[in-house]
Amino acid sequence: MNRFSCGPFTLTTEAKLLLALDDLGLRLAEGEERIRCPPEPMGGFRLEATGDGVRGYLLAEDGEEAELQDVKRLVLACTAPGREVAFTGSALIAKETVLVVSSRASHDGRSVKWSSTRTVLDQTGHVRTLRDSIG
Repeated sequence: MNRFSCGPFTLTTEAKLLLALDDLGLRLAEGEERIRCPPEPMGGFRLEATGDGVRGYLLAEDGEEAELQDVKRLVLACTAPGREVAFTGSALIAKETVLVVSSRASHDGRSVKWSSTRTVLDQTGHVRTLRDSIG
């Protein structure tokens, strides 16, 4: 099953976190997939979604992958400086081909540091990994 999870968002309430997603035009899934916003044990909230409309990463309103600048805005608005936000997801992207995404972000109050790893696993056992670090 496709899934996506990100958090903890430590500078916000559940309602404000969901409003920030809406204001930035970000979605966890296409269609009517259910979004959960459970509290984190060490404070803050996590965003979670599972289902066919989940792609393993945040989406823009047009259904394409969200721009990194919008994801960074979410981190700046909803996370305390120095706290790390983890983004993890996986999705079936073609017959017997899975995308696995793992990203981390943190900020100092002005700029966001971002690192991400994307791995594609296909039915033949071939693995392709891409890494990206910004900031």
